[in-house]
Amino acid sequence: MAFNTALGFLLCGIAMLTLIYDNRRISLVCASIAFVIGAISLLEYVTGLDAHIDQLLMRAYIRAGIEVPSRMSVATSICFVLAGLSLGFVNRRTVDDRSSFWISLLDQ
Repeated sequence: MAFNTALGFLLCGIAMLTLIYDNRRISLVCASIAFVIGAISLLEYVTGLDAHIDQLLMRAYIRAGIEVPSRMSVATSICFVLAGLSLGFVNRRTVDDRSSFWISLLDQ
């Protein structure tokens, strides 16, 4: 598993846990970082450019036949974008519950 993927899962989990304890600021920050990680990884695939976030915190030690080591997959980056959006919408106090519901359905 890529380090960015594990970090994204950790941030989404923290965002959900802090929602339970009504700490919306930390939840929004974690959801936003997960969204940005997923969006940058997705832009790397779409544009073909390397933003160098794949090995920002940890260097890849397994390079067996992988074109770009330690980059999360396209499906994972799309899921982090959608999860970050849905957690961000849940954080808003004025949001209609239906918008978070529909975005969370897209994430499935």
